[in-house]
Amino acid sequence: MTNAYKYAFPDGRPGLVTVRFRQRCGCKVLIVQDDGVGLSGIPGKGLGTTLVRDLVGHMNGRMKTLSVRGVRTAVCLPMERQKRPGRKQ
Repeated sequence: MTNAYKYAFPDGRPGLVTVRFRQRCGCKVLIVQDDGVGLSGIPGKGLGTTLVRDLVGHMNGRMKTLSVRGVRTAVCLPMERQKRPGRKQ
């Protein structure tokens, strides 16, 4: 979200940042999307993106960034199995 607010809307350009969280195919999915100017360089080379990518990897997740009419980043984290009370797993 920080990158969207810092880079997507230069010179006071209006825009929208959307944050969604859902469960899909056994994963928790966080999507941050903006309708800004898109990526101008190689995605994923900044310090913030590197830290998030490392954290996602540590949690056995995946991260994907697309630049089409703005930028969309999706983080997918596997859901842990829920323990049932009174049962050993």
